[in-house]
Amino acid sequence: MKIPLKGQRVYDHSAEDIYNVIIDLPVIAEEFTIIEKIERTSPDNYLFTINIHLPFTSGSYVVNVIIKDRNPFESLKMEGKHKSSIGKFTINLEGTIHPVGKSAHDLVIAGTLDIGGMLRFAGSGLLKVGVSNGIKLMFDLLGKKLAEKNIP
Repeated sequence: MKIPLKGQRVYDHSAEDIYNVIIDLPVIAEEFTIIEKIERTSPDNYLFTINIHLPFTSGSYVVNVIIKDRNPFESLKMEGKHKSSIGKFTINLEGTIHPVGKSAHDLVIAGTLDIGGMLRFAGSGLLKVGVSNGIKLMFDLLGKKLAEKNIP
């Protein structure tokens, strides 16, 4: 089952500033309460240990996150995969940065969530809501991180 994902926000910041905050996955991820641990295994590969509570299962699960394509200050593609006894999912996201006016930039995140196994039947709605809310939270956190870095 493939579920489309999309989010968009305009920031009054340079493409370089936005990109540099997005590419720092541990800084963004540290704000998500379901993420227990982040381990960087190579420059473009991370293992995220997440804690999931679904009606039929609860526990910690590892998601392999790979940065697949970098076009500095323009776009970034990421893929996250999980497979276990509860099922599997793959999330593909692409973030693109477009200029808006003199100094603002539009960040668009689009992708898909592909769910299989037991998750497809029992957890797809919860995963879709969780990922959609996660994208909204990521936009809020990006604004917060840009402000914390005193980027005007």
